[in-house]
Amino acid sequence: MSRLSLFFLCSLLIGAGLGLPSEGILAQGACINGMVDGQWPCSNVELLGHVPIEDTGGMAANDLWGWTDPLDGRDYVLFGKRDGTWFIEVTDPAQPRIVGELPTTGLANSLWRDIKVVGHHMVVVSETINSKLQVFDLTRLRDFTSIGPAYTFSTDTLVGGFSRAHNVVVHEEDERVYVCGPNAIEGLLIYDFSEAGNPALLGSWSEAYVHDAQVVTYAGPDTAHTG
Repeated sequence: MSRLSLFFLCSLLIGAGLGLPSEGILAQGACINGMVDGQWPCSNVELLGHVPIEDTGGMAANDLWGWTDPLDGRDYVLFGKRDGTWFIEVTDPAQPRIVGELPTTGLANSLWRDIKVVGHHMVVVSETINSKLQVFDLTRLRDFTSIGPAYTFSTDTLVGGFSRAHNVVVHEEDERVYVCGPNAIEGLLIYDFSEAGNPALLGSWSEAYVHDAQVVTYAGPDTAHTG
């Protein structure tokens, strides 16, 4: 498991507010005799860093993903909240740095928000009415590499065709994005992101509701279905 994945785990389980103090960003805690700092149970995992939920505007957290900038190797957590998506740099996992927030679109906040990355673009869906498919160019984070106040970013592209959705899945190999459960009743919408600034709807499937998905290109052993 990578250091970024470990931070994801700590963020999801601890950042959601399960009893840690809110005294700013906390540094590393070793797992000794099954406990971190003598307070929190652990098993084969050490707490590298912790960002209190209050430092990202409060409100409940729901999902997270990650992105490593291929230009400079910086690692980022893409942290889903009720009111939007926050960017936290974890290149040094013991010193996580809050970069800023991409506010939600739509009419209200929602407990459900899902985030993925295709190429260097982040795609976000939410069950907030009229939130649609939110697209953000992650290379914009390169202008915010030093410590400073949290910046409020704007959405680059808002893809319509539906009002809200439960989940989003990407297939990196062919740059496709699959929106799961659009409008809480439909199946899948499939978008071509080879031109991320102008995504194209390739097709849809609506015979049943789809809550989540995994998209793969089959590589055997049944050669009749390869590809």
